Amino acid sequence: MIFKGFWFHYTKYGPNPSTHDFLKCVAVLLMICDHIGLYFCPDQEMWRAIGRICVPIWFFLPGYARPGRMGTEILFWGALMVVASITLSETVMPVNALLAVAICRIYVNYLARTEYNGHNVIFHMAMLLIWLPITTHLFAYGSLALMFSLAGYLCKHYAGSMAAKTGLAIAWLAFVVVQQVYFNFDTPAIVVMTIGTAAVCLYLAVHRTVFIDASNWRMLAAPINFIGRNSLYIYALHFMAFQYIYRQMHPLPEWQFKLFAFM
Repeated sequence: MIFKGFWFHYTKYGPNPSTHDFLKCVAVLLMICDHIGLYFCPDQEMWRAIGRICVPIWFFLPGYARPGRMGTEILFWGALMVVASITLSETVMPVNALLAVAICRIYVNYLARTEYNGHNVIFHMAMLLIWLPITTHLFAYGSLALMFSLAGYLCKHYAGSMAAKTGLAIAWLAFVVVQQVYFNFDTPAIVVMTIGTAAVCLYLAVHRTVFIDASNWRMLAAPINFIGRNSLYIYALHFMAFQYIYRQMHPLPEWQFKLFAFM
C-alpha cells in the first residue's frame, strides 16, 4: 500500500515538475537536515539553523492550497506518528507537524467560510501571537504555524495586497524571534536562519503554481517529482525511523507516559 501510494503520487501530475514540486522538494531536504541536527548532531546547531528554513514553506502551503475536505492520509500518518512518539519518546503533546498542518487546513477552511480578505491582519497576527505560549504545548510550532497559513491564504486569494505582504512579514519576524529565543543560536547560525527564511518568504510572496517543461532534463526532474509529491510519506517515515534509531542509541531507563513534553 505504501509503495502504491508513492508511485501514485509520483505519476499523478505527469513528468513535468511544478514550482510547487520544487518548493516541497527543497523543504523536504531542509527538513531532513533539521532532524539530523535534532537526533544525531545536537551539539552542531548549524544543522538546526539550516533546517529551520523549511518551516515557513510547510505552513504557508496549507494556507495557499484550495480550501476543502481534509485528506485522510495526513490524519492517518499523523496519528501513526503520535503512536510512535508515545512508544519511543513517551509524550503525546505537542502533536507532530503533520497534525499541525491538518489544524492549519481547518483554520484556512474557516477563513474561506468567513470570506476573510485581510482586514485587521495585524490584529489577527497579534491574537495568534498571544495564544503562542499555550498552542506550542498542543501542536508543533503552535500558532506560528497558523500565522504562516494565514499569510498563505492571503497570498493566494489576495495576491500582491498590502494585507498579504504585511501578514507574511509579521509571520516571518515572529518566527525568527521565537526561534532565536528558543534555540539561542550563535551568530553564524542566526544569520543563516534569518537570511534563509527571509529569502524563502520573499519567494513565497510571489509564488504561483505553474508546470515547467522538463523534456531536456528528465533525470533531474524525476527525483524532484518523487520527493516533492511524496513529501507526506517521506516526512512520516524518516521521522519515525530517526526516532527509532535515536532510541536504540539512547535507551530509556524506564518508560513513563507523559501527556505533555514539559512534564
